[in-house]
Amino acid sequence: METNEMLENIAAILAGITRSRLFWDVQQSVRGERILLSYLYETGGACTPGRLADLLHVSAARITKILSTLESKDLVAREADPADKRRVAVRLTPAGARVVTDVHAQVLSHASQLFRNLGEHDTEEFLRIVNKILSLEEMVDAVPTV
Repeated sequence: METNEMLENIAAILAGITRSRLFWDVQQSVRGERILLSYLYETGGACTPGRLADLLHVSAARITKILSTLESKDLVAREADPADKRRVAVRLTPAGARVVTDVHAQVLSHASQLFRNLGEHDTEEFLRIVNKILSLEEMVDAVPTV
């Protein structure tokens, strides 16, 4: 297969992956409100709005809007920091934790179905190749540009 044909093939495959249900579920779980909920869930504690804005690479105004929406859905709570009443801490509510675990279960269900259909050998090959691609991407990203 010629290089241009391989590149076109890779581009078509990647486009197909981005349209898949599993990719969509994963993508939705790592954006906006859901990534914020996931971060709070994984850290198991409180976080300042400023830190959340830094993590999501959004403005303070945008994080305030996201937090207001999540608070109106009873998924997070903003509380005064006991150590410093001027600071606000954002905590995940039990309803917010349920959203995170439900989304995680949904992603795992789709992945499980996909990999069950692929079989063990092809799943292992898929994981090996994707991990290699990610490692190469990290190496390319680490090279300073001039």
